[in-house]
Amino acid sequence: MPVPFAALDMREDLGITPAPQLTGGALAAVPVVVSLWIVFINGIHAISKRKEQLAEEEKKAAVAQGIKTEQEKLADTVAKLKEKARADQEAAVKREIKKALEAADRQTDETEPALESSSRTPLETTPAGKKESE
Repeated sequence: MPVPFAALDMREDLGITPAPQLTGGALAAVPVVVSLWIVFINGIHAISKRKEQLAEEEKKAAVAQGIKTEQEKLADTVAKLKEKARADQEAAVKREIKKALEAADRQTDETEPALESSSRTPLETTPAGKKESE
């Protein structure tokens, strides 16, 4: 036997509208939401892929710029080192020339007295090494 709702302390003011009639509009929108959800997810995926692509391009550009900058620094350093090496080589050559000239001057100073004494007593010899008086 059925028990009245009031006896069970249940509300009786809710009416007699069936649930499918109340939820029909919302349930009709489910296919639209599902199809739009797929579009929404694909859009987010495309945006994130584009961001990754842009980040990769920026990274490559930054790396290329860094490499170019470092190559320029390296070229400058190499040029400076070459210039320094050339200057050092020139200085070494000048120093060696100066040493050679000083050694030649010393040798000339040492041989000049010997030449002066030999010019006072010249030996007259022929090309064969014999004296002309013989």
